[in-house]
Amino acid sequence: MSQRIDYWTNENGHRLRWREWRVERPKAVLFISHTYGLHAGIFQDCALEINKHNIGVFGHDHLYHGESDPATPCSPNRCQFHCFDDPVRDIAERLRTLRHEYPKIPIFIWGHGIGAVFAIRVAVEHPNHTDGLLLESPFINPSETAIGWHKTFGAQILSFVVPDLKIPVTDPSFYTSETKTLSKLLADPLCALRLGMSTNLISLLSRELKKLESTIALLETPFCVFLGEKDKIISLFSASRIEQLSPSKDKNVISYPPGKHCLHLEQAAIKSSFIIDIIKVLFFCESNPIEIF
Repeated sequence: MSQRIDYWTNENGHRLRWREWRVERPKAVLFISHTYGLHAGIFQDCALEINKHNIGVFGHDHLYHGESDPATPCSPNRCQFHCFDDPVRDIAERLRTLRHEYPKIPIFIWGHGIGAVFAIRVAVEHPNHTDGLLLESPFINPSETAIGWHKTFGAQILSFVVPDLKIPVTDPSFYTSETKTLSKLLADPLCALRLGMSTNLISLLSRELKKLESTIALLETPFCVFLGEKDKIISLFSASRIEQLSPSKDKNVISYPPGKHCLHLEQAAIKSSFIIDIIKVLFFCESNPIEIF
């Protein structure tokens, strides 16, 4: 149940870092879609814990992130998506591969932050690829503290002149209240908590989020939203509204009063509660219940 890493090449010829935590005869498969500035490798501890329940965990570092092409950790294009269609396409492609390998096993996407936006799009655009969504701190709308209207408006103007200019959007302390974990993230050369977002990316993100509400209105896939009530990166109100907007018949929202944006990197009590809830959701998803014994 140790991590196995490799590369795979996407449709555009870019190599993406592939990470997997396999188990023999899995009862379910979980695909990780990480958020902006991080990488799939930081889910290692959670993946190993989830493996104990006979659930296989897989994921890749998105384009421009972690150890994936086309940007190295020192590149000025680090983490700067040029469109959101590519990461959505990449996830769908890997899910097709997993579906071929595990045709009779339910497959779920664990989307975190902006990675949850990708997960929602995959579920709507490729409904046969996944049986359920775990949406951790979904970036349906940013908080005013992170990317308020003033930053968005300024970025839209500046993107015509200096599209690569980076604007700070979050304080690293917004990610987790676990100080040792935060120090590790800041020291990790594959993470970019202090990088900020380019004016071009902020403009792109704003346009994407404006379309998202109509996408959620088509979301029939079962899902569960997990929110930290001290999250200063996303709009908690907007994230909780997914349950109201989606026509899915199997949906839920679970909140953690002391939690911040990265519940999977939180203090032990919060993290443990979050992982237990993930297992419960996977085992008791109404559309594809998993036999526990």
